[in-house]
Amino acid sequence: MTTALISVFTGSISSEPALLVNARDLHAFLGVGKVFAAWVASRIEEYGFIENQDFIVFSNSGKNTVGRRRRDYHLTLDTAKELAMVERNEKGRQIRRYFIECEKQLKQQSERPQQRSSCRYCATVTVFDAVTQSLLQMTVRDDCYKGLACHISAGLGWRTNSFTSLPRHLLIKIN
Repeated sequence: MTTALISVFTGSISSEPALLVNARDLHAFLGVGKVFAAWVASRIEEYGFIENQDFIVFSNSGKNTVGRRRRDYHLTLDTAKELAMVERNEKGRQIRRYFIECEKQLKQQSERPQQRSSCRYCATVTVFDAVTQSLLQMTVRDDCYKGLACHISAGLGWRTNSFTSLPRHLLIKIN
């Protein structure tokens, strides 16, 4: 992943796992001219963000300059991207691209184990026989028994016009 601009962490909003960003960190990175509390309150109101859906609020043990308890906000990644976009400055574009890269990395990491398990337990079979052309794709378990010539795509999207171009170990004997 690229160098961390601000911390992106996992948490939960309404008992659902989510990628979160500390709003104070985002505010500091964006270099917003407003005081944090005024900035975050105005953005939430202006853009209609919903508590416990787009962000969560909690009181921090620290105090602000007036002696009141600090309120911290954790934003979903989508909310943080939207806030970065509306700032319309170079830092906003930079952090938005960073968030998009974070999402791509997470998506790749979550797809890898899934691909392995789908190869292990279940394979997508593409049937090339003209007679069974209507059966474009089907899912089978390890007991790929009735001998259709097939190949395991496992998300690779292979295409071929004849069985002979398939690797030998992927051909299943027709009974």
